[in-house]
Amino acid sequence: MKSSEPVAPSAPDQSDYTPSWRIRRKLLYLVLGWSAAMVTWLLILGPNDSLHETGLLAITGMTTSLLLGYFGFATLGDRDTLKHRRPRP
Repeated sequence: MKSSEPVAPSAPDQSDYTPSWRIRRKLLYLVLGWSAAMVTWLLILGPNDSLHETGLLAITGMTTSLLLGYFGFATLGDRDTLKHRRPRP
C-alpha cells in the first residue's frame, strides 16, 4: 500500500564526502589569474578599438559572475551541509 505521509530526506552519507571545494578553488584561481592577465594585456598592450573594449567588458562580466556564482553556491552548499549535520550532544 502507498503511504500518504511525506518522506523526510535522508542526510548525506559522510563516508562518501569528497572535498570538491579544493577543486573548485583551484579552478577559481586559474580563471581569475587568466582574467587578470587578459585585462592587463588589453589595458596595457592592446589596441584601443571597440572590439577590445567589448572583450574587456566580457572578461570583466565573466569574472564578476564567476565570483558571485562561486560564493553564492558555496553558501548554499554550506547551508545544506549544516542543515543535515547531526546536533552535538
